[in-house]
Amino acid sequence: MIVTSLIHALGTLAASVRPAAANPPLPLEIDLDIPEAPLVATQAMAGTWASEDRLVRLELSANGRYDEARGTRRSAYRGRYEVEGQRLYFADDRGFTALGEVRNGVLRLGSERLMRQ
Repeated sequence: MIVTSLIHALGTLAASVRPAAANPPLPLEIDLDIPEAPLVATQAMAGTWASEDRLVRLELSANGRYDEARGTRRSAYRGRYEVEGQRLYFADDRGFTALGEVRNGVLRLGSERLMRQ
């Protein structure tokens, strides 16, 4: 009798638990709400950045948008970016996120090293 009551209680509890969402939230969430006027830091990073061999070219606009070209592929990635100190947070239009950092005039973005053009 006690076992039956326990099983019934567990069944009721299990029925009330909702399954996890099909698309769980990403572990890295970036607030990219772009203000009306571009931030001074965003304006300071704006411009074209390129790898030494120019296979990767990154255009940072003062309005917080970016356009990345790779090799002969123009606009390979597009999205938004936000500047916080020397760090740049990128979120492309397809949901991919990345973190970049500027040190000694070099933008380090993953394994890429980009210089201002």
